[in-house]
Amino acid sequence: MRRWQLSILTIGIWLILTYCVLVRWYHGLEQKKTVIKEHHQKGMTLQMIKKEVGDGIEEQYIEILNTAAAVAEEDSSGNMIPQELMCLTSEQLKENSGSSLWFETKGGQRVVAAIHIPKAGGSALTTVLRRFACEANQGKANACCEPPGFCQKAKGKNRLCPVILGCHGHEPTLRNHITRYPKIRAVTVLRDPRSRVVSAWFYRCHNANFDCFNVDGAIPWQIAKRFARSQATERDLTILQNRRNQTFFEYLYLPHYHNIQTRMLGRYASPYALDNPPLTQSDLNSAIHILDTRFALVGVFELFDHVVALLSLLAVVPLKPIDFIRVRATHSPAYHTFVKKLRGLGADFLEDIIRTTDSFDLQLHDYASRRLCSDLARHHLLSKKNRVCNCCANSSDYDTTIRQRAFTFCNKYVSTFDYE
Repeated sequence: MRRWQLSILTIGIWLILTYCVLVRWYHGLEQKKTVIKEHHQKGMTLQMIKKEVGDGIEEQYIEILNTAAAVAEEDSSGNMIPQELMCLTSEQLKENSGSSLWFETKGGQRVVAAIHIPKAGGSALTTVLRRFACEANQGKANACCEPPGFCQKAKGKNRLCPVILGCHGHEPTLRNHITRYPKIRAVTVLRDPRSRVVSAWFYRCHNANFDCFNVDGAIPWQIAKRFARSQATERDLTILQNRRNQTFFEYLYLPHYHNIQTRMLGRYASPYALDNPPLTQSDLNSAIHILDTRFALVGVFELFDHVVALLSLLAVVPLKPIDFIRVRATHSPAYHTFVKKLRGLGADFLEDIIRTTDSFDLQLHDYASRRLCSDLARHHLLSKKNRVCNCCANSSDYDTTIRQRAFTFCNKYVSTFDYE
C-alpha cells in the first residue's frame, strides 16, 4: 500500500515540476517576443547612440534598399553622355592600331587584370571592361558578352569574364596572375577616402553594421537586414547583444576600414583585414611601385568619364553611350540629407579625421590623380588646341561641365595645359 502511495506521490511531484518548467518556458518565450517587438517599435537597439549625423542600421538600410532598386542611373534623352569625349577618342582611334592594355596569351586571348577597390567605381569599370573584352576578343570570350553588366558571381546572377583576371570580388589577386602571366597589365580606380567612406557607410558589406567580410565585432549583413525589416529572430538578438550598432562617427575610427586602398595594393591584403603589423610608409611605397610598374591604367573616381575615355584608347575599342552609365549611382533622400548634415558640420570636420585615419590612402589618391591627369593630357583628352579640336565645336552644356570639372581637378596636378 505504501509503495503505491509513494508512486502516486512521485508522479504528482514530477507532474507539478514539469508544469512549472513549461509555464516558466512559456512566459520566457512571451517575454522574448515582447522584447523583440519593443526593439522594433523603438527602432533602436544595441546601445544605439543618436548623434547629429548618422544613426546606424535604420538610416543605412533606407539607402541600401534604394541602391538595390535602382541598379543604374541613365538619362534616356542622351544629354548625360559626354559626346565630346566620345568624339575625341573616336578621332584618335582612327590613327591608333596598337593596344597597351591587353596581354595576348599563347591561345590568342587578350587578357587584363583588375583590382576592384570597394566603393570607388569598380562595378562601373568592370561593366565597361567586359564589353571591351568582348570586342577585343571578337566575341570569342562569350562569358564577357552576355549578359551585359558589371562582373558578379552570385546565385542566378553570374556575369563573369575569364579574360579579366580578378573580375569579381575585392580580393587583390594580381600577384597570382603575374606568376602565370609575367607581362600582364592591370587596371584599377581609386577614390578620395573622404567621399569613399561616406559611400561605404551607406552600402551593404562595407561597414560594421552590414558586414560581409567577417570583420571582428561587426554585424553580419543578413542579421542586420532582418532586424531592419522587423524580422529578427531570437538567435539574431542573441548575437546582436554582443555587437555594437555603430554610428557614423564611431565607424570613422574603426581600424579595419582605414587605408584600405593602400592595404590592397601595398600588401595584397583583403580590404578589411586588420593590419598586423600596422601599415607604414613602406606599404605606401609598395603600392605606388606596383601601380607604376604593373598598371596600364590608374583611374580616379572623381573623373570617371575621362577614365572610360582613356580606357577606350588603351584597349583600342570604340566607345558607346552605354559605357558612361554609372551602375549603383543613384541615392535616396536619406543619403542626401545625411550628406547635407555632414557638410553642415564644417568643411574641416571630415577632413581632419580622414587625415589622421587614412593618411596613406590620401597620399595614394594624390599619386593616382597626378598620374591620371598626366595620362589624359598626353592623350589629348584635356586639350582644346589639338588636331581634333572640331570635337569641341558643338559641345553641350554637359560636355562643358565635364571638361571644366576635369580642368579644375587636374590644374592641381598638371601645370602645362594647352586648353586655351
